[in-house]
Amino acid sequence: MTGCQGQDWASYQATNLPTAGLGFVFVKATEGTGYTNPKYAAQIAHARAAGLVVGSYHYPHMAADPAAEVTYFLANAKPQPGDVLALDWEGYDDANKSVPMARQIAYRNAFLARLAAAAPHNQVGTYCNADYLNRDPNGTYGDFLWIATAKLAAGLPGINHSWLFHQYGTAGGIDHDYCPLTPAQLKTWAHAKEDDIMALSADDKTWLQNAVNAAVKAQIPAIAKEAAHQVAIYQWASPVSGKPTMLGSFLAAGDQHTQDILAAVKTAAPALTDDQVQALAAALASNPGLATAIATASIGELAARLQS
Repeated sequence: MTGCQGQDWASYQATNLPTAGLGFVFVKATEGTGYTNPKYAAQIAHARAAGLVVGSYHYPHMAADPAAEVTYFLANAKPQPGDVLALDWEGYDDANKSVPMARQIAYRNAFLARLAAAAPHNQVGTYCNADYLNRDPNGTYGDFLWIATAKLAAGLPGINHSWLFHQYGTAGGIDHDYCPLTPAQLKTWAHAKEDDIMALSADDKTWLQNAVNAAVKAQIPAIAKEAAHQVAIYQWASPVSGKPTMLGSFLAAGDQHTQDILAAVKTAAPALTDDQVQALAAALASNPGLATAIATASIGELAARLQS
């Protein structure tokens, strides 16, 4: 059988599961607006290190506000270009089982629309089982459908709807998935929307390169490395045009680390423009290993160099 195998992980699984033979992994990131998988960062890092296509998914509380849950999901998942994002649309627990199906459908539609708008450069889709699919067979499922039909053969989910991922088994206490694309084809698909990222102007690129140079001179290698990466993939908010790029959605999510850094930058360097502050904060916030205290202590020198 052509295609590739995958798995989906949550806090029930270890952070260093074997990845040989896999082409992709989905990892549970969040639930509602109050739970983040404590192993998420380690599991995602493990999958990235293995060169897999990485997906993150959110389990909803469908009586709640889908916009708030999208914000929470993005703030904690922190998707990168090429990451796949999914709504785990099911209602088996106390948070969802008493919610009318009409509301669950409305929630799904609103969540997907909001997520697609907030993450326009990522593939956004839906995970559900066949029962849920049959309740709304002609509904909106985003860029892809990830269908769960346990105990059926991989790649034969027994549905009439188009699909891209099939969760077919739970051997060894791990959910197993199949995609009919080869690993190379899947990576191409996952990165397909990156070409839509707003091209930066020459002035934008010059300013961002200066930011990288300033970070290097200030001897903050972690920031410099991440900043260079961000420049390369145009994930910054444009400091010249003010138009949002991929990063705008991340900053708008209200990540607390980002907000702490923004406050520190504004205090240390009030002469910087808001766009400059956002671009600099992004370089810091996108490195989760950099503590806010360290960022705050270093920000004065870096800000001074940015203004020079």
